[in-house]
This record gives sequence, structure tokens and C-alpha cells, in this order.
Amino acid sequence: MQIPLLPKDEKKKEIEDVDQDRRFTIDASIVRIMKFRKVHGYQQLVVVCVEQMNPVFKVIKKRIEDLITRGYLERDKEDPNLLRYLA
Repeated sequence: MQIPLLPKDEKKKEIEDVDQDRRFTIDASIVRIMKFRKVHGYQQLVVVCVEQMNPVFKVIKKRIEDLITRGYLERDKEDPNLLRYLA
């Protein structure tokens, strides 16, 4: 049985939806880790995320930066390699 091919627009939309779901999952994982730890080193946070979900490093780093921008996390003023969870 052959699976019908999706039109290009539908395929693109499907890929975008999967990427959006992946971003939400990574965000939730980062927030959950930081909520528990309160303060965590940047590289250690990336390693813990990779261990839990096995996504690409580049994606995790982008999601961390987005969470900083959105006010969920902040960099420590004295040590920019430390992240703080903002309640």
C-alpha cells in the first residue's frame, strides 16, 4: 500500500507544527528543571536537557535564550554562565 504524498503547503505546515510542539516541549523541560533547581549553570542545563530529551544542542540554546527574553529565566549578574529561574 502506497502512502499518498502531501501537497507542499500541507507538508510545510505539518513540519512547522511539529517544530512548534518541539519548542513547547523543550521550554517546558527547561522551566521544570529551573523551577526545581532555581539556579543552574548554562552548560549543565544544556546537558541535563539533552539527557532528558535528546534534542539538538543548538535548539536547546535557542529555547533558553527565548525563555530569558520572555522573563522565565535570567542570567546571573556576577556570573553570566549561571541562570536563575524567575517565579
